[in-house]
Amino acid sequence: MFQNNFATFLVVLRKSKNISQQELADKLYVDRSLISKWENGKLLPDVKYFDSICSIFDISITELLSCKIGSNEEKAVINYLKDNNKSKNIFKKSFIVTIIAFLCLFFIFLLFYFSTNYNQIKVYRIDCIYEKLEIKNGLLIVAGNDSYLKIGNIRSLDYDSFGEEISTIKLYLNDELIYEGASDKVINNIPKLRRNIDKLTIEINNEKYPVNLINVYSNKKIVYNT
Repeated sequence: MFQNNFATFLVVLRKSKNISQQELADKLYVDRSLISKWENGKLLPDVKYFDSICSIFDISITELLSCKIGSNEEKAVINYLKDNNKSKNIFKKSFIVTIIAFLCLFFIFLLFYFSTNYNQIKVYRIDCIYEKLEIKNGLLIVAGNDSYLKIGNIRSLDYDSFGEEISTIKLYLNDELIYEGASDKVINNIPKLRRNIDKLTIEINNEKYPVNLINVYSNKKIVYNT
């Protein structure tokens, strides 16, 4: 209540002297925007400006605080202190709300960054030995939704074809055919691979074998030096 009354009173005083906000600001050595906030009821002037304001408008401190010419001094001071304290409490609450909102946003950002970066890059070596064949020097890299797969060297262990290179394969993920062709070709971005990486199988000469993946690297750091 007092803050609004003071704003109105200041406007009346300024106009009675026929001076602009800028002129008043110059007399008080403050920015014009501060005068505007006083007159809009957004802020109360600091006590250090009281003497100067009273001198400019030729009024007493009591009249300034009561927002009325010729009023009770004690009541005027009490009203100012009450309203000024209320204004400070509002500022403190706004400041606390702002800090809480900032911390919440920062926490959400950390969760997002953690979920999109932590342990998102995995490197596997493919080394498999089966009854009739072996796979060596294969490589699988999974980075987020991207992937890079090179089966490696496939060699027959069958008695009749021992040591022969096998060049044609079929790859399955969850029993769904995802690739058919040369064994030395790089296969990029296999759909749904990250969640079903343990269900990768290879078919050679009409026989299916599980692909043995040996995890050799995982990025379990949140921040990396560049």
